[in-house]
Amino acid sequence: MLPEVKGQDGGVVTSMLLYALEEGLIDSAVVTVKNEDEPWKPESIVAQTREDILRSSGSIYVHSMTMETLMSAIINGSRSIGFVGPSCNIDAVNKMQTSPYGLLHMFMR
Repeated sequence: MLPEVKGQDGGVVTSMLLYALEEGLIDSAVVTVKNEDEPWKPESIVAQTREDILRSSGSIYVHSMTMETLMSAIINGSRSIGFVGPSCNIDAVNKMQTSPYGLLHMFMR
């Protein structure tokens, strides 16, 4: 475990994202953070730095608009994107990658 990673269950997802970013396996990650002005409101961001990923550590049990943020990452040139979200959003991303009518397989490696 990395000493700067704080999170539920030892910060496993945060540590995995940091490793993937530092090793060039991903160029960004869609994660959820707490809004700085209204901490009870989650917001999804495209994390492209170590600091962004560390800011997202810890569980947030409220839905955020991760799919919109994923599309924003693609529009802005990300092609290898880590994605953290609830199971319903993970299912949607999987369908967008594997369906012949899904678009993600056209843009992502």
